[in-house]
Amino acid sequence: SRLSSGRDIIAQALEADLQRIAEQRQSIDTAMTSHVDKLAENRQFMIDAVGEARPFPDSVQAMARLKARYKLIAMTNARRWAFEKYEEKLGNPFWASFTTDDTGTEKPDPAFFQQVFDFVGKNGGTKDDILHTAQSQYHDIGISRALGMTNAWIQRRHAQKGYGGTIEPTEFTEPDYHFHALIDLAEAADRAFDN
Repeated sequence: SRLSSGRDIIAQALEADLQRIAEQRQSIDTAMTSHVDKLAENRQFMIDAVGEARPFPDSVQAMARLKARYKLIAMTNARRWAFEKYEEKLGNPFWASFTTDDTGTEKPDPAFFQQVFDFVGKNGGTKDDILHTAQSQYHDIGISRALGMTNAWIQRRHAQKGYGGTIEPTEFTEPDYHFHALIDLAEAADRAFDN
């Protein structure tokens, strides 16, 4: 009987422990479900926010002017879904586009650029036919110089200190062309084309 009551005590303790474990698991499951739901809400908020982002005032006109004379290729560290929303706001000016989803990497990784070079090569061009145009010294201008490309820096923050939303480069790269707005590049291209 003493053995029997000891077993009962152990069984009750085990049952109580199992009950606490089940309750804790339920609590964790509820918290995880809530967390996953919150992540889904945040992801949707980000998607919607990208859809609401507006291009710089000069960008749509500049891209339309450039598209009329050149094959434009977007090279972006954005995901495909974000790029497509933004491209639409720009008036769909791109002949081709490369996102992190397409390349499996991000700029300034040379592998990102190599995929673009390969694409241009398959379409009868070379990297020497590319004018790499970008705002980021860190992600674009420095690496494009290192890869032997001609580049144009759109320094929209010319009147402000720092690099805005991009990483500050360890070293400044002097660009081949330097503009304060994309429309300035479009106007320079028009003048060059007309001469």
